[in-house]
Amino acid sequence: MSIRPIEVQGSFPQSQKTGKIQEQLQQRGQVSQEVIAQQEKEEAKKLSQQVNKSDETEQMRFHQERNKEQQEQQAK
Repeated sequence: MSIRPIEVQGSFPQSQKTGKIQEQLQQRGQVSQEVIAQQEKEEAKKLSQQVNKSDETEQMRFHQERNKEQQEQQAK
């Protein structure tokens, strides 16, 4: 089975369409990965801030308890 020149000409536009579609799909994948990476970065930042806030709260609680104990000892 041989391919005639006219058939070959008809197959090129089809392969170009396929190439464009594949390129678009790859770009979508890259964009999706970038969006996911950005979301993960924001989530990590949010979690880090939550940890810092809880550390600050613990420190404040410790100092308040310590001050309360000191005041009670001075009152005796």
